[in-house]
Amino acid sequence: GECAQDEAAHREFSLVFDHCMGHIDTGHRYHYHLLPLCLFDLLGIAHPNDTAYWKEMMISKNYSKFWPLHSSAPSPLIGWALDGFPIYGPYDSNNTLAYLSDGGLDECGGKNGSDGRYRYYASPAPPYFPACFVGTKGTFEDTYVHKACPT
Repeated sequence: GECAQDEAAHREFSLVFDHCMGHIDTGHRYHYHLLPLCLFDLLGIAHPNDTAYWKEMMISKNYSKFWPLHSSAPSPLIGWALDGFPIYGPYDSNNTLAYLSDGGLDECGGKNGSDGRYRYYASPAPPYFPACFVGTKGTFEDTYVHKACPT
């Protein structure tokens, strides 16, 4: 059935991710499709202890079951979006998962922080990072120099 196919796809999908929830693409660039748990560890951001949480979460769609609803502190800055707005971890200024808190997140995955400034939040629910941009999208140029492995 459909559920068995979904579970098989999730098992296969999980084989390509490391314990930090990232992997290398065919261009040899490391990137994430899920929230970067090793970065969250370094920054002290609460997250599920079991890295396999996302497989069950994707089937059940019960994102809050796996993530702590509250943190001891708001999430710090984790990056910048191409429109220049900051991206914070999943916990807002109320120490609550931003996508569940009063007002929630807008369609792009952001809201004004307690300082009144707009920011995006990483979310345990897909698409995890900004779904769109509220500002003007800048440009980014990526170059890759292939180096042969030493023999």
